[in-house]
Amino acid sequence: MPADAPVEEGDFSKRDGPERVRFRQVFAPAITTVRRSEEFRPMVRRTADELLHGLAGEAVPIDLHEQFSKPLTASVTAELLGVPYSDHGRCQRVAETLFSGDTEIAGQPIAAGEYVIVAVQAANHDPERFPEPERLDIERRTSGHLGFGHGPHQCVGRRIARLELTTALAALSQRVPTLRRADCQPSSWFIRMAP
Repeated sequence: MPADAPVEEGDFSKRDGPERVRFRQVFAPAITTVRRSEEFRPMVRRTADELLHGLAGEAVPIDLHEQFSKPLTASVTAELLGVPYSDHGRCQRVAETLFSGDTEIAGQPIAAGEYVIVAVQAANHDPERFPEPERLDIERRTSGHLGFGHGPHQCVGRRIARLELTTALAALSQRVPTLRRADCQPSSWFIRMAP
């Protein structure tokens, strides 16, 4: 879609100025305050525990991104939106974009039918902008970091995302104390469930 395409109804991410502020004032308080996000903690922990329980019988190695973090985020989002439990899986599929024709993004060809997952946080790993982006550097200048946006475009779900992360890491360390990275696949993790 061209950058100058008209903003369609419901396309909040492309709104700007007073119209965006008006929409944020309506729905942001429902999820952005510390108190509201803390109210979600038990639901996020329950969801993480359910997912980990379901992985207990799986053969290892397990791809935690595909089988834990993506379903966790989709389920939490679905729960916040009031989607019935039986339809939570649909939220994960909706988060992926299916291209109907061949196209190109930043010089990368995308064939018709291929899935593209938009991950703004990947911009923070651009070696042209951040030297050694994969290395933890607590003294790194964070100016220009895009993870949750800035100003009026700051992500309204940032507190929920941080809650999901801290809850998922706590659940993993408690339920899977033997968690180790798999040698066979760099993107997978080998886990054995704690009794």
